[in-house]
Amino acid sequence: MKKLMTMIALLITVSAQAQDKTAVEKAAATVSNAVDSTKAAVKETVHLVDTSSNFRKIYTDVTSGITALASGLKVGAEHVYGVLVKQQIVVAITDTIWILIWITCIAVCWSNLKKGNIDNDGEPDGRAWLGIAFGIVSIVLLIIIALTGMIPEAVMGYCNPEYGAIEQIIKMVK
Repeated sequence: MKKLMTMIALLITVSAQAQDKTAVEKAAATVSNAVDSTKAAVKETVHLVDTSSNFRKIYTDVTSGITALASGLKVGAEHVYGVLVKQQIVVAITDTIWILIWITCIAVCWSNLKKGNIDNDGEPDGRAWLGIAFGIVSIVLLIIIALTGMIPEAVMGYCNPEYGAIEQIIKMVK
């Protein structure tokens, strides 16, 4: 009887393993099919997206813009590009100065409002009025800085002035 029970248990184990192998093989086939379809989709997409034509168009626009600008100014194209790169650094310095003026206005506003007094009749004294005036100037400068994009322009001018020069050339070409 022990032998019969052992044989039945062994038979059940072998059949369960065979079923597991079939399930694993089916899962592997499903994964393989998914990978193959993904590869095919990627190959089709690669052929559909062509960024080299965009690069060629932009490069042609930039070179024609530099050439036209150089011929109009009667100087070499390399000189024009160098001047435009230096101009981006000058713009970055100017933007930084405006940002520093704004920070200074905030500091003056804060210190005068902190030290200023309001009289018994509810009127602020001269220091408080000065703080209010610098506060208004700070708000106006903040609006100007935010609307003109001085902060990103300043960072670009310091870190990558060539990009700003190329942007300027593209604007001229358009």
